[in-house]
Amino acid sequence: MKRSKWLFSTELKDCKTNGCDTKLGIVVIFDTDKSHWKYYVVSYYKNSLGDVKTSSDLCGYSGYDLDLNMVQKYGKEYTSKEEGIAFIEEYKTKWETGSNSTLEEKRDKKLSQLLDDKDEKS
Repeated sequence: MKRSKWLFSTELKDCKTNGCDTKLGIVVIFDTDKSHWKYYVVSYYKNSLGDVKTSSDLCGYSGYDLDLNMVQKYGKEYTSKEEGIAFIEEYKTKWETGSNSTLEEKRDKKLSQLLDDKDEKS
């Protein structure tokens, strides 16, 4: 038997699927027969009825009910929750900044914040 639960979810700023906010999340599936966890990153949205549907951002297809089979079929599998979150954060940063230079931009932003804080304290 397989059981699943949501571990993490975040919204993509200014990203819509069928007029609804697109989100990225981690679904973990536990196989009770093998006593083994599998982590999947999925893109999804909630329609006006509250149904959770796949979005094409990561899942490739939009509009399917996001059930256990769809998670396994269309989700990106990772070995740990931390790897999945790292992927989501990088994807989100790239989407929201419109750039592939995310590490450099994060570093520059952090340095700018630190220097601004230092100047304010002086």
